[in-house]
Amino acid sequence: AQSVIVNRFGHDSALLEILRKIIYPHSGAYASAKDEKVIVFRPPECYIIGTTFSEPHTTGDPAMKQAIVVLAEGFEENEALGTADILNRCGIMTMLAGISGSIVSGAHDIRVAPDMFLEHTPGSDADAIILPGGLPGATNLMNCEALGVMVREAVAKGKIAAAICAAPIALHAFGVLDGKTVTGYPGTEKLSTRPGLTYTGELVEHDGNIITGKAPGATPFFAAEIARALGVNPATVQGVLNGMFIRP
Repeated sequence: AQSVIVNRFGHDSALLEILRKIIYPHSGAYASAKDEKVIVFRPPECYIIGTTFSEPHTTGDPAMKQAIVVLAEGFEENEALGTADILNRCGIMTMLAGISGSIVSGAHDIRVAPDMFLEHTPGSDADAIILPGGLPGATNLMNCEALGVMVREAVAKGKIAAAICAAPIALHAFGVLDGKTVTGYPGTEKLSTRPGLTYTGELVEHDGNIITGKAPGATPFFAAEIARALGVNPATVQGVLNGMFIRP
């Protein structure tokens, strides 16, 4: 559900009716009041939204894949939102998670309200954790200790850890790139100092459960590779790209 901060309003039926009409009206979302909070349902998730960010509770199909796109101040907007968009189109439940603040500003001054804080996500139980690039976004991700713990746990469980543009520096800092073939924005080739790591400069690299992308222009192909890695039929993924007139 889109992040919404709603102050205490009791059982204001007029406000509830407005919420029913404006919160994801095409996805079956609706709102109701209980104990002076708003409960927003966007299957398969249920978010209880009050004066703080929501906490997710799974209410739908447990087989649905989940991905977390992590936002830090200075994130690359195209890589974050474009990846989330394509994954959603491919049928993957994709959450935008902020590491700080209720509003996160991108590298090009686009402000985004994440769906939740990082600590309210499924964490390492999600099927993929995705790090967009941008500066200082990638550096802020790299310096987030909680994210580092989450990524290491996810990789140990065999989940996907993906990073694009400058964000592979965060995966490098988290210690999950040993022996991997990766790509990234020009300048990240210095990652090759990691034992056994190979930098290629290709648009996308997929090595085991690590997926990396080069730059904003690689976003559709980066997202498509994540979708395929999460089990989406390649024909479905290609259909999504074709429908957006994205060509290799």
